[in-house]
Amino acid sequence: MRVFEMTPPNIIRASSCYGSIGLVYSIHDSTEVAIQKMIEASQRIIDVNSQVGEASEGWGINPAVKRHLELEIKTLQNAPRDADKLRRLLEIKQRQKQETDHIEDT
Repeated sequence: MRVFEMTPPNIIRASSCYGSIGLVYSIHDSTEVAIQKMIEASQRIIDVNSQVGEASEGWGINPAVKRHLELEIKTLQNAPRDADKLRRLLEIKQRQKQETDHIEDT
């Protein structure tokens, strides 16, 4: 989970359950720059925690968290950037979820 904190002037700092991840957004960053920073931060968490895990047995990143970060990276890389396309995709996914919920309820 990431926490975003707004600090002046127009800077957003992100941290995760692992502490500060060195991720700083400016509201002036383009969407692509912000997405790339998120990808790099997630990859950095994976890399650092993998190295810790290799150095000492039993330490490092939880496999479920690692998988979550890998899926987050994949999602960010493959997500449509066009707002209308993204909105349509979200509507489709919401409809699919409603249909699945209805099937589970019956």
